[in-house]
Amino acid sequence: MAALMAVLMAVRHEPVAGVAHVHEHGSAKRGIPPRPFMRPTAAEKGPEWAQTVGHLTKAAAQGKLAPENIMPALTMAAEGHVRVAITKITSPPLAKATVDARKRR
Repeated sequence: MAALMAVLMAVRHEPVAGVAHVHEHGSAKRGIPPRPFMRPTAAEKGPEWAQTVGHLTKAAAQGKLAPENIMPALTMAAEGHVRVAITKITSPPLAKATVDARKRR
């Protein structure tokens, strides 16, 4: 998600959390319809994330993983799930300018 954050920051010059919030909930003022991706992903993957925390915690307790690496490992897994969710959004359709901008990447 770090790369996604960097792209969002460079394009919008706004904090990533703010951009994500606008897209998650929409903004009538900006003409952006809601395209939820965080809440549905958390609802779907929450049990898997909890299981991952259990495995990581066990690995740390056994000395196989440094405790300070538990959260980074979990966030990397969640990042992948969120990225996939974002790419699957098809409704409402993206603006032509957005589609064109994605093609230029």
